[in-house]
Amino acid sequence: MTVLAIYVQGDIYPEGSNDPKGVVSAITSSKLTTPILGLLHVNCSDQTCPDGKSPPGSHDGDITFNDTLIIRDGEYVGDSSWPAIVDDLRGGAVTKIFASFGGYGVPDFERIGSIIGKYGTGPESPLHRNFVCLQTTLGVDGIDFDDEDSYEQETVTDFGRMLLGLGLEVTLCPYMNPGFWAGCIDALGAGNVSWLNLQCYAGGKFNDPADWAGMGVPVVAGVCADCCCPQTTCSPADVQAAFTAWTSGQGQVSSECWSGTPTSATALHGGFMWNYGAVEKELDAYVNAMAAGLG
Repeated sequence: MTVLAIYVQGDIYPEGSNDPKGVVSAITSSKLTTPILGLLHVNCSDQTCPDGKSPPGSHDGDITFNDTLIIRDGEYVGDSSWPAIVDDLRGGAVTKIFASFGGYGVPDFERIGSIIGKYGTGPESPLHRNFVCLQTTLGVDGIDFDDEDSYEQETVTDFGRMLLGLGLEVTLCPYMNPGFWAGCIDALGAGNVSWLNLQCYAGGKFNDPADWAGMGVPVVAGVCADCCCPQTTCSPADVQAAFTAWTSGQGQVSSECWSGTPTSATALHGGFMWNYGAVEKELDAYVNAMAAGLG
């Protein structure tokens, strides 16, 4: 089945002037198969991570959705209505829901490594207990690894094995360092990584999916309507052109949208958009453009 995914940030969380039910309605009325909640973060105490990079008063293994604490000490402490909102995403064409951890400029995987180093990954680890809570409370199918800070293979491998042991799927979200990600795939086993969410925008604007297709893991290529850096600007027509170029190995794509050169036809597993907030007014146009370019 072709994956049509989108990263969904704070728009879907019930706070302020947000309209999470409207977000759910828009996603489930589209062709999207896989909403990816993002970005979530793991924090730790000053004793475990004495670097001042976690919010003051954090406990080891705290999970936040963006800046909002949602899980602490094995219990859900977020907005009481949010689990039902996430569950409502299972409509229309949606088949799976993922939660993405990491992102640029946040030391999530450094923190995860420190927590694993102190407690391990067994049932008594705060990391294990909090991810069990995440799984049971929000009902996510898998965890997306957006490691852009640490690049420690042992951390990714230990964390991935813990999640796989819980019955969760694992996807990887690279934009650089193919050798690092190939090593992680070898350590985890290619059959244990559901797919790569390959960033072909911003820092990965030059990425050609064909160059990542030999790792033994399906590739889902990602595009962005408006992000940096370098600046990436894609219209729906640009998105369709990009996916057509990647799947056929030929064609022209606006350099404002993608700076690579298609080298060969690639059998992509699907595509994703970063992110919902940037395309909400033209959601169907972008999703349909991905689908058309994928053929």
